[in-house]
Amino acid sequence: MHHKNRGEHKGQKLARSSSWRNILSAFPGLRWLHEGLFESPGSWLFKRDTLAWLQRPDYVRQLPTPYQFFARFCIAQDCEPVGAQLLLNTITAGWRVTELWPLSIDDRVVYLDLQDPRFLVIPSELHRWTKLFASFIGPGDSFLDIGANHGTCSVAAASLIGSSGKLIAVEPQPRLAAAVRLSLEKSGTSFEVHQLAFGDNESEADLFIPLASSGSAGLFEGASAISRHKSERVPIRRADDVLKDRVLPGRVLMKLDIEGSELRFLRGARNFVRQHQPSILLELNPRSMHAAGVRHCDLIETLIELGYEQFLPAEKLHPPGLLRNQLDRPATKQEDWIILGRDYATRTLQASLD
Repeated sequence: MHHKNRGEHKGQKLARSSSWRNILSAFPGLRWLHEGLFESPGSWLFKRDTLAWLQRPDYVRQLPTPYQFFARFCIAQDCEPVGAQLLLNTITAGWRVTELWPLSIDDRVVYLDLQDPRFLVIPSELHRWTKLFASFIGPGDSFLDIGANHGTCSVAAASLIGSSGKLIAVEPQPRLAAAVRLSLEKSGTSFEVHQLAFGDNESEADLFIPLASSGSAGLFEGASAISRHKSERVPIRRADDVLKDRVLPGRVLMKLDIEGSELRFLRGARNFVRQHQPSILLELNPRSMHAAGVRHCDLIETLIELGYEQFLPAEKLHPPGLLRNQLDRPATKQEDWIILGRDYATRTLQASLD
């Protein structure tokens, strides 16, 4: 009987908790509180590993005073910082940092949008992508950042390809496109930044931008408009038109992370991709692909049609697998793959890893 009463009490508490969630999420004015207390598309940003850089005084003292307080709040907790998301939501709501904010990370500068919680992952991303890209590009090579966001991948690549390389970044969000430009101006690399979205036609569309994390912004409501969000009208262009006749020196690496629009990009970039055959860092996101009406096999078939044969999981760069063996495999989780271009025979990649 005692155990039964304890179980009933626990069930009542869960029911009340669920009720409060429903109440908070039902009122537009309280949704920011709901997303600060419970799960949101940006909750992954508030994990201990992501926030580890806040323990570095040389980074934190570059931030405005309210964000320095946020850092102290997080590092005071040894575990996952409880209440961090709610605190940051409160800071961004009450402290409007209108200018883009420079953060010097070792010998590189990245401009941040402090109104966008996704800035929290930039320092750890910068180190991660620099290490990964070093196996694929170096001085005098080329990099394309399709879906650049804050431009972390662009800054990482610029430090590797140097002044003799070529970098092209594409980001439809105006504020973030401006941040990428500012960051790359500090890099010394020859670059272009295009404020648009790539697709398979020339048109305009609504870009849905979750307030919890701009990294989930996309053209499909089922993936990008499921929480508090804003929308902006953005131009859609074909890569074959925008990038026609581009001269790209050396080896070519391309990051493709556009929340379900990857297949449309490839269909609008057939000539460009066949000409340059870049290696592609590709995000496979089942939720965004489902919202876009894209099947896993459709994307793989298109890559094969464009001449690609091998891929590598980005988290483990060997051994390579055959794309054709992935046609019947269901996509059940988000993954990052490196689709190997013509400059990367298996022996070439293995030599660079050794």
